[in-house]
Amino acid sequence: MEQPGHGIVGREGELARVQSFIGSVSEGPSALLLEGAAGIGKTTLWHAGVSIARTRGLRVLSCRAAASEARLSYAALGDLFDFELPDLPAPQRRAMDAALLRAEVEGAPPDQRAVSVASLGVLRALDTSGPVIVAIDDVQWLDAPSARVLAFVVRRLEDAPIGILVALRVGSGGDPLGLGQAGPAPSLHRVAIGPLREEAMIRLLRDRTQGDLTHPILLRLHRISEGNPFFALEIARALTGQGVRPAPGEP
Repeated sequence: MEQPGHGIVGREGELARVQSFIGSVSEGPSALLLEGAAGIGKTTLWHAGVSIARTRGLRVLSCRAAASEARLSYAALGDLFDFELPDLPAPQRRAMDAALLRAEVEGAPPDQRAVSVASLGVLRALDTSGPVIVAIDDVQWLDAPSARVLAFVVRRLEDAPIGILVALRVGSGGDPLGLGQAGPAPSLHRVAIGPLREEAMIRLLRDRTQGDLTHPILLRLHRISEGNPFFALEIARALTGQGVRPAPGEP
């Protein structure tokens, strides 16, 4: 069986940090923040972390936030809790059913505190059977109601074996989960995803492109893209007029 992370080029150090984080979740709550520019490879590493966690038998709740859904209430929470929820007190169950659109609920909109307490209860119920990973890609685009609920939960994990794995675009001005705040939040580890080195970029382009690009062109692509693999691959696609094989974890 192919190992998670196989085929990721030039990110050995970052991948090792992700693996170490996954391995430490059983010791108590912690968070790993993958930070970088658009196209730099955050999502590729995030996918690898999700795959590693699942391969090791951890329960993974995941969602990929999107700018187009940022105004939809509880969109991210609905993705994370896309399974049969455990038993909850009646007020919390009603609030969750309303928030996640699982049942007709008459009256006022769902009370956010009830949704928050219910979400914490769901995670605590899950962690009784083993470590849990909450994985969110493009966390800067979380809808506001989901972000407030998850921030509430993060501050109350106590000693639960729950890990928070998120990818954040730098410059978005956001830490919507409050991971960097002082207090009883999980210990936070940051991994800055920087430009690919020249050698790694050349290996990536040769592996992923179907065209035959010369070494001088590959060097120029690295310089023009400033080490950004997405931009370099887009330029390579235009130069060759052909497709580019997807990265590991991409559809």
